[in-house]
Amino acid sequence: MLQAADVATYFLNRSKTIAEKDPRSADAVRKIVHFIDQITVVDYVWAPR
Repeated sequence: MLQAADVATYFLNRSKTIAEKDPRSADAVRKIVHFIDQITVVDYVWAPR
């Protein structure tokens, strides 16, 4: 389960913090995040002030 959480965290964080330059990469990340969003209860990225 920990590895699944790590992968989900990686893609959610990437989708919020990285501007994808390659349209194929952007599309792939968008699709993966869509699937993760369907099973996510709480979603946030911690940002220190």
